[in-house]
Amino acid sequence: METGEALGMSLRGHTSCVNSVAISPDGTRIVSGSAARTIRVWDADTGKPLGAPLQGHTDGVSSITISLDGTCIG
Repeated sequence: METGEALGMSLRGHTSCVNSVAISPDGTRIVSGSAARTIRVWDADTGKPLGAPLQGHTDGVSSITISLDGTCIG
C-alpha cells in the first residue's frame, strides 16, 4: 500500500463529494451516495453508471446500504 498505486478504477459521475459507498452482496454493483442529494448505481466490472442518478433526497446522502438479497437500496 505504500507504492501510491491505485487499487481500482475511478467512478466518475457525481457532481459533489461522495459520502457513502456500498457493494452488492454478489459483488456486481456499487452504490454511492453524494452530498448533491443523489445516489448512483455502478457496474462493478466496468465502472460505468447504470441508468440515471436516483434523485429526490432533500439533503445529501450520508449513508447507504444494500439488502442482503441485493434487491433494495436503503
